[in-house]
Amino acid sequence: MCTEEKITRQGYLEGELLLIQNSGELPEVAFHGALHFLTDACDGPRLRLQEGEIATLAIAVAEQYRHIILRDLNPALRDHSRYRGIARARVNWHRLVGFAKKYPVDITQILKDINRAAEDFLEVEVSDVRSFLRATCLNLSLEELLDFLQKLGLDKNYWIHPLQEVYLHK
Repeated sequence: MCTEEKITRQGYLEGELLLIQNSGELPEVAFHGALHFLTDACDGPRLRLQEGEIATLAIAVAEQYRHIILRDLNPALRDHSRYRGIARARVNWHRLVGFAKKYPVDITQILKDINRAAEDFLEVEVSDVRSFLRATCLNLSLEELLDFLQKLGLDKNYWIHPLQEVYLHK
């Protein structure tokens, strides 16, 4: 005998929230999938989402971007298979900023965390390369990196000479 379990509105939202939180590299795709499932899909609940519900899903997207960007700015992960590098952090940063322009989510603290992590990452990377402890893992051009630092609000003039030295060791 099979019993049908009635899923509540909250249950549907929590299920989609979990999918976004576990979406890996593409949280915005999961967000749009969630919106479609919750509102339009034939097999979905066809809800009319309230602003707060959309905001909750959008915050989950921003937090997932934060997670993957910080992962790629973590120098302890440079030699791990899940590490994608600063180039990938840059791509995801652009995606996060673009997403936040379209949906109701405040990313102020997330951006501060990313800025701090980028500075910490570069301090370790420059130190390690200068000390010949490792080859650089910087996987974008110096110009792209300096542009990214400027967009983060970091002082690219502070970093230009140490980074030029690192790129000479490539």
